[in-house]
Amino acid sequence: MVDLSKKSKFPRTLSNTDFGLTADVTCTAGQWVKIGELIVNAQQYARWGANDMIAGMPQGRTAYIRLDSTDGQMNGVIRLVVTDANEKTAELVIEERTEKFGASVNDRTLAVLLPESLITAQQDSKLQILFKVGTTGTLKYTDTDTSIKLPVTIYQ
Repeated sequence: MVDLSKKSKFPRTLSNTDFGLTADVTCTAGQWVKIGELIVNAQQYARWGANDMIAGMPQGRTAYIRLDSTDGQMNGVIRLVVTDANEKTAELVIEERTEKFGASVNDRTLAVLLPESLITAQQDSKLQILFKVGTTGTLKYTDTDTSIKLPVTIYQ
């Protein structure tokens, strides 16, 4: 295990294209589908989440996901996971309904707060966004309401 306290820490908020959401995604009811991923670069480590200091205490940053089809917002369950490079193992960081993830971009009382996870992805491992819908549909990445704003902390 690498001692990340000796590495430089870069918290950031990533969006649709950072996770490779650049094409429509067919979502089948009751099945998990990968809608985005971040592959960790060489010499780096990554964790879902980031912390902000608020009133002298570290607190998670807001996490926002809204996924739309031609019929409007797609409802279902989102999972944020860390996988190995071959996607043989996956560790769950958070699982939450889209209605909660899409509640607010900025209002901390409504939003999902995502503090920095202790589960660490290393070189070539992946931070993945998985989605399971109740009703089959097509996620339209070009829809103006489709938006992903997720905090990630990179170490190098």
